[in-house]
Amino acid sequence: MLNFDAIERERALVIQKLAATLPEAELKVLLARSIDQRSGAMSYGEYTRYFVRLCESARIDLRKTPALRRYVDYVLLCDGIDASALFAATERMEASAESLRSPTADQQALLDAAKQLRRLRKLALFEMTPHEWELYRTDRRGLKDLSDVLTRLGVPPESGDAFPSLWDAALFYREAEARSRTMVKTVAERLKAGPVVLVAGGFHAADLEAAFRSQGIPFASVSPRLSKIDSDGQTSYLSVFGREKTPLERLLKGEKLFINPTLVNVQDPELDLETRGALRLARGDREVAVGKVGDRPVFAGFRVTWKDREVARVPLPDGKTGKLYVAAAAGLKGLALLLIAPIVETRAFQQGGLALAAEHLARFGLSQPAAIAISVAGVGLAFAFAHFIVRWVVRAYQNGWRAGFTRAAVTEDLKTLAFDVGASALLSLPFLVLSPVNAFWVAAAAHAVINGIWWLLHSRVWFPKFWKPQSIFNRVEIVDTPPDAEPNGDREFLTERVAQAMSHEFDAQSSEEVVQMLNRVTKAEYTVEDFNGEVKVGWFADGEHKHVFRAEFERNQSQGPARPLQVIIAVKQEKEAGDIQPTEMEDLELLSGETPHTPVFGGRFEAPDGQGDPLEFYVEEFIDGPTARQLMQSGNFTDEDRALVVWALLRISRELEQMPKDAHGKNFILRNELGGRNAIMVDIGHRRTEIDRSLLRVISFYGHSSENPGSNRFVFETYVDVFRDRPVDGYEILQRNLIHIRQQQAADRRRGVK
Repeated sequence: MLNFDAIERERALVIQKLAATLPEAELKVLLARSIDQRSGAMSYGEYTRYFVRLCESARIDLRKTPALRRYVDYVLLCDGIDASALFAATERMEASAESLRSPTADQQALLDAAKQLRRLRKLALFEMTPHEWELYRTDRRGLKDLSDVLTRLGVPPESGDAFPSLWDAALFYREAEARSRTMVKTVAERLKAGPVVLVAGGFHAADLEAAFRSQGIPFASVSPRLSKIDSDGQTSYLSVFGREKTPLERLLKGEKLFINPTLVNVQDPELDLETRGALRLARGDREVAVGKVGDRPVFAGFRVTWKDREVARVPLPDGKTGKLYVAAAAGLKGLALLLIAPIVETRAFQQGGLALAAEHLARFGLSQPAAIAISVAGVGLAFAFAHFIVRWVVRAYQNGWRAGFTRAAVTEDLKTLAFDVGASALLSLPFLVLSPVNAFWVAAAAHAVINGIWWLLHSRVWFPKFWKPQSIFNRVEIVDTPPDAEPNGDREFLTERVAQAMSHEFDAQSSEEVVQMLNRVTKAEYTVEDFNGEVKVGWFADGEHKHVFRAEFERNQSQGPARPLQVIIAVKQEKEAGDIQPTEMEDLELLSGETPHTPVFGGRFEAPDGQGDPLEFYVEEFIDGPTARQLMQSGNFTDEDRALVVWALLRISRELEQMPKDAHGKNFILRNELGGRNAIMVDIGHRRTEIDRSLLRVISFYGHSSENPGSNRFVFETYVDVFRDRPVDGYEILQRNLIHIRQQQAADRRRGVK
């Protein structure tokens, strides 16, 4: 028998002698061999033989250390054992011994049942070696025989409920076999590109090696056990002889499948053997504890960090009572645990989970329905808060951190928050009639569906993709580029893509939906009968960050000649820094209908364009008329026009709580309307600037260049009029701007700029 205390003492003595005797170069070789042995590159027997030769070369007589000498002899003997042959011989000897005793039929059945129980125990504990799993897999009749034997022995029939958990364990091993097949297939594919390194558990080794051999794939198998050897001094070179499983122990134990799922630990040994935590076997008082992994408790697969525990009584389906330990049962931590537990536990606990939750939450003075409704509403709060954070981060990234807290953005997020909380409270009702696990998933799925419907209803245009009668707007033609436009091959190519995307999108909708979109954009009341279905699209202009096309919907001539109905199609530029941002479309959608100074927003779309990629575009009202810049260049930009443009810009800024940065003359069109002349900003862009410092920008764009100090008074008066009723009124904004202007003038004088 090996005396490991004596081996350890003698090992230390040999280490000291080697460290004092060997030169530095040989010590490095010893360290390298030690690393090879621990990584699997060198077998234990080969390493031991090297160690013996090293001691002989250092004139260290191992006979003076008899315990270590016996251990070395033992290792060399184990190295010569063929594990497969040993297992086969052992099984033959067991069968021979059983046959010699000539057991009766009942005795043989009992022996087979005992053998099967040992296998099942290893299966339930996920401790089977590949050889044992192969025996279990090929002897499926053994389970039926075991069930018959248990019945004859008088074991209660309800114990059969253990087998579903065993089926789960067996399924886990089958999945391991499937993983092995997948790994072999993946390696075979990736070998085409070069050598492959595959890291897998030892359980998979036999299957992988057999598959590689059958497919003629050359391989080298390495089995590391440690990722590091601590080298705190010379004596660490021989730490490989520290106490660990002996070679024979490792040989007999084999390679286990270690990726087993974490289960609740059951105190009852019978249940621990049969089900590893399944409450479905509870036939009386059962005590289920929160198992621990390291210093972190584990509850039904969920890791929690609370240490206090309390026993709660759980009504079970058979009318009896089980006892369950819950972590930190008092306070909000316990509440959180109770909200998790009904979702993931077994069926018996699912059916008793409500009573447990009600008993616990009664300490807060809440009834069961109210407590559960509040808990599910909390899920809605989490959804809504995450939604708010994502939206704010996106806005902040695109337009600066202030953009996330504009009045319009916060109002929209608060609406979403209120909807999420309300919907979740209503969806908590299934908890009162269903088991908690079913109700949770029903509520989660319904919550996602209702949020999707909310988004669709609040989009200006909803084009569902299910079957509808064919739309009449399925013929989209391309019109020639205006002769005064510069030749551009990319423009013609993009026009074809836009036409294909529009054709696909309009063809997928009903004619009524397309006409509704046109009515919204044109503020008219057309019907399908007013159109003949022909659509023409052509290039209109190139913006700084988008391409603009004009679409003409041909009208019927039954009532005499009729002009085509025109709308604007804005298409996102691809792979450029100035792409149409979601904020731009959201702001345009927000302003549509709130102010007459922007085009009416029709809807945003994404449709295949025939080139294999989706094309994003949106539809807006077509604004006809001269731009402010054109009027300036022709000398026809009047004082009234200046005032209209400034008024429109400030009204838009008031709604957005920020000023569009692209406020130059090309983006404003002056149009004559029934109520008089109006300025419309046709491109609000996605860049914003602070209103408090925008006065100088407005004056530089639209102010007078006259030296008359009062010539730009209309800008100041417009500021005061637009922002008079705001918490920070126009006078305060004006005062801050005047300070900024004086600072700019002083800086110009210092630089000698007049």
